[in-house]
Amino acid sequence: MNKSKGVDIMGAAIAQYRSMPEEELRRECIRLARLAARLEKGKAEAIAQRDQWFREREIALDENEKLLRGA
Repeated sequence: MNKSKGVDIMGAAIAQYRSMPEEELRRECIRLARLAARLEKGKAEAIAQRDQWFREREIALDENEKLLRGA
């Protein structure tokens, strides 16, 4: 996406939010906060899975090196 298109989209979003009634804007803020929380949780889970995968690979490599040294 080029920069001017992103600015246009952002401007349209701001205009949309400015035209919302206060109660609807509050609901939208809550919806977005919940979405952000879900995304952050998913990100944290993905990072934890990635880290676990690397730990398991490191353990397997260490075991292989021990076997090779013993052979």
